Amino acid sequence: MPKQQLRIEYLRLLERFHLTLPKCSNGERDDADIQIMLSEMDSAAKIEDTASIVPNLSADELRSLRTGTELQDVLDRYSEEIEQSMRREVPVYVAEFPTGEFNAMAYPVPAGTLILVNTGLMMLVYRVCKIVSQSINIAIMDAAGNPKHDPPFQETPYELVVEQLAECVLSYLHYGNPWTTPRNSAMSPAKSVIFGGIVQATEKFVLLHEYGHFFAGHFNTPKKMIHKTHVGAVNVIAKSYDEETRADLTACLLLVPSTPKVIDDHPKLFALHASVTGPFLFFALDELISKVTVEVLNLDCIPISPTHPPSSKRAQIVHYALKQHMPETAFDFAQSFLEHFEKLANDVVLFLRSKIKR
Repeated sequence: MPKQQLRIEYLRLLERFHLTLPKCSNGERDDADIQIMLSEMDSAAKIEDTASIVPNLSADELRSLRTGTELQDVLDRYSEEIEQSMRREVPVYVAEFPTGEFNAMAYPVPAGTLILVNTGLMMLVYRVCKIVSQSINIAIMDAAGNPKHDPPFQETPYELVVEQLAECVLSYLHYGNPWTTPRNSAMSPAKSVIFGGIVQATEKFVLLHEYGHFFAGHFNTPKKMIHKTHVGAVNVIAKSYDEETRADLTACLLLVPSTPKVIDDHPKLFALHASVTGPFLFFALDELISKVTVEVLNLDCIPISPTHPPSSKRAQIVHYALKQHMPETAFDFAQSFLEHFEKLANDVVLFLRSKIKR
């Protein structure tokens, strides 16, 4: 009943702001695309070297990545997974809200709290993860320890990857939607699974952070702030730097139980690596958005909440917190993936500076 009442409050909020939720896709993921992905995964399951390092994804899990409809089913699944891991239902409802910001915000209602996640945020994370995942090189080993090639798919030239990422960021900053850029070519099965794991871990960390606020008692404060968005002024719960830091630390504690306890096969190792990579990719993407906004577009208004500490500081805190519960090897994949992303991000800034005159 509490969730049902919260959903009613959410629908009233949409009506108040005269909002209709946008579709997620402009052709990027439709039913035909899902079927292609499913057939790719079926083929991958028949390839011994690929199947040995990546988990099998069900049709529902693949469709949940993005099906060209509203994102609410994805958010519902994330919320259910988080609350199941805590073995309790909380008076919080996570909902899609097109605010045009790289963040989520907490909106108080009589039945509890609405966590409003920007549509553009979810789609930007999805699009960036796909571009970056498609550009990485994978070494698959045979039984003798010799590298084998991933099933042959067209590789994207590095310069084109930088251009795609730059177009994606600009599209998000100008329109709050990264889907005006051209679609990517198909990925190999192994890269598709890596992409799926990382995009879900990154999006889920956004929710874990907001649940962290709840468990830290930050939603009980009478402090409110007016948050101006392109859909109007929203009266949200005010939070300080210290509260944002505590929410990150609580999110780490919520993240740990969902990671595998015994790593006895490659799929479990990949699940651990993806979970750890998610938060740090979110922070790195946050930094890229800020840098392009301020240094390239020369805008004073940063599309990120001013109450949050710098993302570099948040990444340091999260790394320290996770190290208390995980072995150092849990960060190996995240370090490699983030080094690749940061190189791309630096080149994106250089590319945009060369193309945009202030």
